[in-house]
Amino acid sequence: MSTQAFRPWTPSPELLRHVQELAFQQTLSADAQAYVESALTKGPSRAVQSRRGNVITQFYSPKMKTSIKLESRTGEFPMAARLESDSDVLAYMAQPPRVSLTLLNEHGKATTTTPYTPDFLVVRTDRIEVIETRDDGELSRRSLDNPYQFYKDDSGQWHYRGAEEHFARLGFTYRLVANSQHPAVLIENERFLED
Repeated sequence: MSTQAFRPWTPSPELLRHVQELAFQQTLSADAQAYVESALTKGPSRAVQSRRGNVITQFYSPKMKTSIKLESRTGEFPMAARLESDSDVLAYMAQPPRVSLTLLNEHGKATTTTPYTPDFLVVRTDRIEVIETRDDGELSRRSLDNPYQFYKDDSGQWHYRGAEEHFARLGFTYRLVANSQHPAVLIENERFLED
């Protein structure tokens, strides 16, 4: 675990200006702008939770000069390390605001509404991105239970249709990342360097 002290994060005026420029360029709705502003200024929408064997970790971000609490050493932790080293990423927030997803079946009929908190909201140089990391076994189980909502495309990339559609309406890209997609060497190096 990092020895850096935990400090609340305050977005820089430059980052806030960049987000405003993205909102203008991409004609983001007021709802989309409010979602990003809430993630940037209010911090995590909920406390991290240890469940299903997750291990809570604290990751220090030199990019943002703050510590981020994460719920998983095999999903969120390596994703944070990848975002940290990605020069296209300006900032990333864990546990952005919760949304309500309306899930449809293959005939376009709403089957349920479910609350959903993604793992990260990411401000990139050219867009806003929402990312979720999931265990491969859990993704397979969800795909068996609801293959229309959770599925793999021909390239092997996982999709969560309800989340993709919700965030696309806001003007954001959404990415579902299986834990097996994280580079194993990166994960081991990050764990070693934690100490």
